[in-house]
Amino acid sequence: MHLKQAFFILLALLPQLLFAQYTYEPSREYPYGRPHPDAPEQVKDFAPLVGLCDCRSTTRNPDGSWNEPIPMQWSFKYIMNGTAVQDETLKSDGAHSGSIRQYNRDSSRWYVHYYSNSRPQVSLPAWQGNRKDGIIILYREQKAPNGMEGFYRLTFSDISESGYKWIGEWIDTSGQIVYPTWKINCTKRRDLDFLVGTWKIRDKDAYEVWEKRSADEYAGYAYRIKDDQQQITETLTIKVVNGMVSYYATVPDQNQGRTIAFTLNPNISNALSFENPEHDFPKQIQYRKLEDGSISVQVSGEAGQGFAYDLIKIR
Repeated sequence: MHLKQAFFILLALLPQLLFAQYTYEPSREYPYGRPHPDAPEQVKDFAPLVGLCDCRSTTRNPDGSWNEPIPMQWSFKYIMNGTAVQDETLKSDGAHSGSIRQYNRDSSRWYVHYYSNSRPQVSLPAWQGNRKDGIIILYREQKAPNGMEGFYRLTFSDISESGYKWIGEWIDTSGQIVYPTWKINCTKRRDLDFLVGTWKIRDKDAYEVWEKRSADEYAGYAYRIKDDQQQITETLTIKVVNGMVSYYATVPDQNQGRTIAFTLNPNISNALSFENPEHDFPKQIQYRKLEDGSISVQVSGEAGQGFAYDLIKIR
């Protein structure tokens, strides 16, 4: 093979080689990345937390009283090609923060470096610890306001695919004195991205279109083709506000053109079930993702009233 030929072959293969190096980074297909198979097995300790959660953050005042909870978004993702974890918190009061989480094989522990927009620092404070029996516990040396030696302890508990709890506590060196100062309860944000695209109702010349406008808003509409013209039959919106997911539907020739709101039922896990028991019809609209990539939609009222259809993705 001539040197010139080899050069052009290498040039053609270079994009593929570079892509292969970063296969586990966040991507369109895997927006929160994936753990690298050669990374320490413990990098999966945070796997149930990876994704986006809607949380309620409660802090303690110096007098011992607790503030009112504030809404917060907490997201985790794999970084550095799946060898570490990064998280970010976005709070409604504007106090945002994040951490880089790395597992060290030599010391057999996690090291977590914390940063925030309210207190930029030359060197980042670090916690260290491990996961044991389904609980992640991290420590950092920190004196109490009165000078007593101790630690600040961070604990992730009740970890599941639906969410988790977090608490920050000061403890003395003996572990006998425990003083909680910060509590966060998190619920995993339901996956809405599977709705995005243009869908055709099976065996009908009718369509439904969804686009993602932001992490908190999806916009959609339904239309049909009549006389080769597109006629919009329904305008749709899904919004996430303070952790509550709502579905808004406007049908021009129904309800005097008013928009009707439905709320996501968090207790139904196998479908997006938007419900409004006060509405005459429908009272429930369910979107269920099927194994073949299509979506089953069930529109229901009272006493078995309703109809169903399948959406087939065309782009």
